[in-house]
Amino acid sequence: MARPPAGIYSAAFKHRVLSLYRRGQRGSGFAALARRFAIGGGGRTVERWHSEWDGSVRSLKSERAPGRIPRLSKLQKERHIKGFVAAANRRAEAVNHNSVQRNVKKKTKVSLSVSQIRRIGKKEFNIHYRKTKNSLVGAGLTMSFVCCLYPIVEYNCRSP
Repeated sequence: MARPPAGIYSAAFKHRVLSLYRRGQRGSGFAALARRFAIGGGGRTVERWHSEWDGSVRSLKSERAPGRIPRLSKLQKERHIKGFVAAANRRAEAVNHNSVQRNVKKKTKVSLSVSQIRRIGKKEFNIHYRKTKNSLVGAGLTMSFVCCLYPIVEYNCRSP
């Protein structure tokens, strides 16, 4: 039997597995059931399901995990972190953690640390911060780019 992705076991599947559990009977223990149904996490996972199970399918339904309530909603994170960085990138402006932090505080009145901003950007939006170099394009100067295969090419950065 093919194993579903981690964390995607339905309550009915868990119920079916647990209904086959027989304490003290060889081949019907937690580890044996985990092997038979290719359950990630092994016998400990099946044992945890068993501790939550009261004999009904309803007792195995996933509920919202306990934990700290997020300080920003998903929409706020998208709008004030991802949106701010994307807008600055479109304008070819450098963005750092402190400027994102100031934007979030100004728009939402919520104070987040720089490490929280970095974590949200990295984990939820795959934003990677890199060092940038100032360019002279904004000053309207001519710049030269050197490429190893081609001769020096000059670009005039002045607008027409």
